[in-house]
Amino acid sequence: MYPALKTSLVMVSLFFLASLLPAAGAHAHEANYPHLHIAQSDHGKKGHGHDMQKPRGGGMKHSVKMIPAGYKNPPGVKIRLEKDAHAKGALNLFLDLENFRFAPEEVNKTSKINEGHAHLYLNGKKLTRLYAASYFIDKLPKGNLEIRVTLSTNMHEDLSYEGKFVQDVVVLKDLNN
Repeated sequence: MYPALKTSLVMVSLFFLASLLPAAGAHAHEANYPHLHIAQSDHGKKGHGHDMQKPRGGGMKHSVKMIPAGYKNPPGVKIRLEKDAHAKGALNLFLDLENFRFAPEEVNKTSKINEGHAHLYLNGKKLTRLYAASYFIDKLPKGNLEIRVTLSTNMHEDLSYEGKFVQDVVVLKDLNN
């Protein structure tokens, strides 16, 4: 398959998955998504992430790219999830990004703080690399789920700001039960 076509197909697939994540600044409260029973992480806190725990559960080894303290416009990500209307047990994931752009054409090239890709994890296991702000997740297991998205540079470095990974986490209680 031609590399440009392969990239386009991946981007379209990722766009659909990213469509499942909450928007930046928005919170998926149970009032908005009563069927999802969402317990969200610390959205809105400076640094847009969580303490420097290992965000990945497999795959390629990544180093960490520390964003300098006081950096004027650090990147951020927020997750928004919606149940898919046509596929039982599936979710649409949407990402709201701040000061970050997906750059599939720059993968393995110059490391930049405000461009690269994202990683999607389900219960600590890496599902895929994302180059778009939406993604379709199906065949989800029953029970509690943790969905995590981290931002990485073009050189596969996990972004960190003020001691926290640039990421967001959403916990779903009793999905599909």
